Amino acid sequence: MDRVQREIYNFPELRPELESRGHRFYTKTDTEVIIHLYEEMGADCVKKLRGMFALALYDKTKRKLTLARDRLGKKRSTTRCTRATCTSRRR
Repeated sequence: MDRVQREIYNFPELRPELESRGHRFYTKTDTEVIIHLYEEMGADCVKKLRGMFALALYDKTKRKLTLARDRLGKKRSTTRCTRATCTSRRR
């Protein structure tokens, strides 16, 4: 599950790096780059992102929720989680 409000400027540069490490892409979106980066780096993946974003990623296997936003806080997000679901709202 992912909830993303984003404009990742450097996703075209990140994608070939991930592809060279065996990741397969099915779309041309920055959202998919974020997911694959998370698979590689965990929560530290946000350190590689350049742009405006607020995101919530839930790792079902680890039962871990990662919330992050860009360094300047350009994209704000409110996330509400219950036992069944998480919902995000852009502010």
